[in-house]
Amino acid sequence: MCRPGTRRSSGGLNTNGPGTWADLAAERAAVVIFGLNLILAALMLYVMIRHAGRTPGLAADDTAQLELRGFARERKTAVLLQASAAVVGLLLPVIAVIFYLAVSMIYLIEPFREVDIHAPRAIPPGKP
Repeated sequence: MCRPGTRRSSGGLNTNGPGTWADLAAERAAVVIFGLNLILAALMLYVMIRHAGRTPGLAADDTAQLELRGFARERKTAVLLQASAAVVGLLLPVIAVIFYLAVSMIYLIEPFREVDIHAPRAIPPGKP
């Protein structure tokens, strides 16, 4: 029990109320650090794919090598978009998180758009 006129310890919790400057700064820092992680992951993927597309003999054939080069260009765009979202995160952290999610979803769904859904059907044995 507290005596009248004394304050209880907050136990390490922020008692300044919601939306303080410290909360916003921590949110911005977390969003920017998350963005840096996404940028580094996208950059590493881009570098690996670019290397595979430029090194002779790594791709199965010329068509695969051209596809790798095209995919490397797409990944370069992803790196640039992630970097711009990190810059936005300095000012508008919530918008940056939405931007991160949108870029990730676009590059997650993109490969499925190019898959041919109409695969050839197998002909049963005995029929010409």
